[in-house]
Amino acid sequence: MKTKIITTTHPGEFIELFKKYYKKLSKLGDSDQIIDELFDIYVNMKEKYNSDFVLYYIRETLDVFNKNYYRANELAELLTYKYFNIENNRERIVDEREHIVNSRTQYAIVMLIGRLIHKDSYPLLINALKNNPSEEIRYYAMKQLAFVSGQRFDRNLPKEYGLYYERAYIRMDEIDKWIADGCPDGDGYPPPRLDPALENPVTELEQLAAKLNNKIKPERDNIDFSSYTNFLVIADDDKIDYLRNKYQLKGTYLEFLSRFSPGDVIITKGMYDVTIYGVDILDERQIGYSISDKGEVFEEWPANYLVIADRLADPYCIDLSKENSKVYIANHGEGYWKFRKAYNRFEDFLQYLAK
Repeated sequence: MKTKIITTTHPGEFIELFKKYYKKLSKLGDSDQIIDELFDIYVNMKEKYNSDFVLYYIRETLDVFNKNYYRANELAELLTYKYFNIENNRERIVDEREHIVNSRTQYAIVMLIGRLIHKDSYPLLINALKNNPSEEIRYYAMKQLAFVSGQRFDRNLPKEYGLYYERAYIRMDEIDKWIADGCPDGDGYPPPRLDPALENPVTELEQLAAKLNNKIKPERDNIDFSSYTNFLVIADDDKIDYLRNKYQLKGTYLEFLSRFSPGDVIITKGMYDVTIYGVDILDERQIGYSISDKGEVFEEWPANYLVIADRLADPYCIDLSKENSKVYIANHGEGYWKFRKAYNRFEDFLQYLAK
C-alpha cells in the first residue's frame, strides 16, 4: 500500500489510501516508526498537492504521542531555499498552482518545527530566515526561533496585519550576534499579569470582564507571550499614567483599561469583527479619526471623543467630558461623522461583547 501511496498522482486516491495506511500504522503504537513512515511518504510522494495533508498527520502524531520528535536532516533538506528554487527544480514546478503549494508547504514545515520546541531546529529556522524569498516564511521562522530560544527577537512588532512580515522587522543584526555568541538561551517573555477578579468577580465590572475573559480564553495562545493575544491584562503603570494624563481618562473605562486591558482582542459579532483597544494601541488608533498620521487635529472630529474600539473601522467612542460616558458609534467612509448612541453605559458595551 505504501508504494501505491508514493507513486499515485491522483489526489483523491492518495487521500483514500493514505488514511487507510495511517489507520494501520496507528495500531503499532510506536511513534518513532509511524513518523519515520510518514516522513518517507512526504519526501518521496509524487502527488505533491497533498503535502500539507501529510504534515498535518505528522503534527497530529506528535501531539497524540506527546513526542518532541523530529528528523533534522529530512527537514533541513525540505527547508533549504534550493529545494524550492524554481530555476533548480523546474521538474517540481509543473504550474503556478504547484509553486503556491510548495510555498504553503514551507510555512507548514516552519510551524511544525515550532511545535517540536527543540534547539536542534536552529539551523533549519536560521536557513529559512536568511534564505527564503517569502516575507511571511521569514517572519514565522523568526517567531519560532524566538519561541524556542527564549530570545525576544519578535518584540514590539506592529499590530497591523501584514506589516510585521516586512524585512525591516526581521532583526537580522541581532540574530547574527546571537549566533556568533553561541546561541545562548534567553529569558523569554513573562506570562501576562492577570487581575484575580477574573476568576473571582464581585462588582459588575469584574463580572463583565470575567465573562469576556471566558469568551476569549479558548482563542488564546498560552505559550507565545510576545503579544498577550486574547488576554485581559493588568496595564503597566507607566502606560496607564501616560494615557490618563493625555486623555484625562476617568470612571469605569479607566478602571477597565487599568485592570483588564485587552491584548489584541477581536470579537466576532455576526458579520462584523470588533477590535477592542488596550493600552498598547489606544493612542495610535486615534490616527485616522481625531488626528492625522502627522499629529494634525481634524476639526470635524468631536473634541472630547476617544475611540475605544472599532467595528471594521466604524469607531466606538466615549465622551471624555463625562465621568461615565455613553458609548457612541458612527459609520466611516461617508465623508462626515454622524454619531449615534450605541449603549447607555460602557458596561452595556462590555455585556454586548461578552455575549
